Amino acid sequence: MWYGTEQVAASDDGYENAKASLTAWRDCADHEALVRARQAAEQNAVWSPLVELIEIATDAAGPA
Repeated sequence: MWYGTEQVAASDDGYENAKASLTAWRDCADHEALVRARQAAEQNAVWSPLVELIEIATDAAGPA
């Protein structure tokens, strides 16, 4: 997966939580997606834009 100029490998911190977040989001489980995205971002800041994207798309704000 590419993020800007940095490649994110499956072994990087937060990858599994980010993957689960995207799966949950596709399944319309917005709250679960946001929780997983925040967990991924805590493990690796590269996932922070995912949190922002889900918050914007779902009008969520603050801690889940």
